[in-house]
Order: sequence, then structure tokens, then C-alpha cells
Amino acid sequence: MGAEIKNISIIGSGNVAHNLGRMVYEAGVGINSIYSRDISNAAKLAEQLDAQSVDNLGAVSSASEMLLFAVKDDVLAEVGSSLSGSSQILAHTSGSMEMNVFGGAPRSAVFYPLQTFSKNKQYEGVSFPICIEAADAEDMARLKALGSALVGAENVYEIDSSQRKTLHVAAVFACNFTNYFFTIAEDILKERNLSFDLLKPLISETIEKIDERGPSLNQTGPAVRGDHKIISNHLDYLDTNKDYRHLYNLVTEQIIKNS
Repeated sequence: MGAEIKNISIIGSGNVAHNLGRMVYEAGVGINSIYSRDISNAAKLAEQLDAQSVDNLGAVSSASEMLLFAVKDDVLAEVGSSLSGSSQILAHTSGSMEMNVFGGAPRSAVFYPLQTFSKNKQYEGVSFPICIEAADAEDMARLKALGSALVGAENVYEIDSSQRKTLHVAAVFACNFTNYFFTIAEDILKERNLSFDLLKPLISETIEKIDERGPSLNQTGPAVRGDHKIISNHLDYLDTNKDYRHLYNLVTEQIIKNS
């Protein structure tokens, strides 16, 4: 077998499937089939990638060198074990699931993009980490070649299931929770007819400083200064929203504890 994967099929039609599918297609790798339980969703993506759309796993092209699973974790666990006898590379894109979700299939693998995706945004030419794992050494080389074609060899990392789980937990804090705090900030501003745009330079500067010297050296604000008068005033302000007040107090206590 060659070191490069020449064609794949994609199981799923959501954000990850759309964006990885487009990137793989633009890299010159053939897409044989797109599977989704909703055939209309499969058809929309298949049309973009010159692929066949199917809503039955048994109809996915057997000629595909790899099946790339870009589905929710509960769906992955459901369908993965049914393919344990497959001779194809079975690679999932989950940050939290073990590689062996495929029931001990000899060519189980992981191709995990550490990025937040939206269907309406193009990611070709954008660098982000792709974390790979494979039960077979030759398949690891193939995944590394595929990842390198998408994001560059310097952004492809061999990471095992335990490390990937740690990475996924950290990513939830860094991305999902951070975005929720942005949502809270936007909600607080809207109550006083203020625009979230006012905070964007502050957010940009915070991210830039993280790039320069990491987050632990860049904590600012009343908590790290121990300014209890301001903290008390903020808690009073949030008294009408107990959930926001609780979060503010919890995070403030953690910052003080770790300062």
C-alpha cells in the first residue's frame, strides 16, 4: 500500500464533515460517499464534493481507503462497533472518544481537528492542529501525510487517546466556556443598550498578549489585584441575575486563590 490516502468516504454531514470534506477535496483526495441519516443533508454536501450521497451505511463505497467519521459521540459509539470487521481505515474526529470505539477493528484511527468549525466559513489555507492516532504504523504514516496536505506537517501531532481527552477538556475551557462568557457580556451590555463592539479591542488585546507570553502572566482585573470594593460593587450590580452573580463570584474566588 502507498503512503498516501487517495480516496475516502465521510460519515456525517455537519460542520466538521463539511469543512474537513472541503479541505480534503481541495487537497486532491477523492470523496466517494457521504453518509447521513438525513439523505437531503448528505446530498447537499455530496454535491459540493462530487460524491455519492447515501443514508445507509451498507451503501457507503467499499472502494474507499478510509471512512472518516464526523458524527456526534453517541452516534459514533452506536455505529462504530458494527464495523469491527472492516478492512478499511476507520478514523473518527472526536476529541473525547477512544480510538478503539470501532470494536477492536485492526485499522482503527483518529483524525481530530482541534478547531471550531462553521459551515459558512472557509478554512482552506488556515493552520490549526490535527491530532492523529492509529492502531497500524503504516496507517499512522498515511494519516500524517493527509494531515500535512491539509494544514502542513508542522501542525500534525501524534497524540494518544488519553492525551486527546486532556486536550479536549482544555479546549472546552479555552473555546466553549470563553465564548459563553462573551455571550454573558453581550447580554449585560444589551440591558443598557450598549454594543458588544465596545469590547472587541479589549478581547483582541487579550488574545494578542496570550500569543506573546501565555495566559498565566496576563491575568488582570479586580480579582488579581485583590480589589474587594470593586468586586462587592459588581456583585451588587449582578444581584438581579443570580446565575451571572454566582459565576462572577465563583471565577473571582478561583482567580484570588491562584494569584
